[in-house]
Amino acid sequence: MEQGLLDWCSALSEDMVTEAMKRSSEADKPYAYVQKVLSIWQAEGRTSLREVQAKKEKTEAASLYKPLVLDIEAGEGIG
Repeated sequence: MEQGLLDWCSALSEDMVTEAMKRSSEADKPYAYVQKVLSIWQAEGRTSLREVQAKKEKTEAASLYKPLVLDIEAGEGIG
């Protein structure tokens, strides 16, 4: 396990590995979770913690702003 984490530190960065470990703290299989997260980040071409954090912020912001859909036939938005 330790060698695997060291390999990821070399492939990506120590900061990215640390962030993946923080995110895995509540997973049933934390090491497998870390491996999966790092694999995804690598496949997406993320090379810095800043890119990872920007993606997370963008995703969180998108979930806050859902489009408002009114049912006009039910009288929503009228009045």
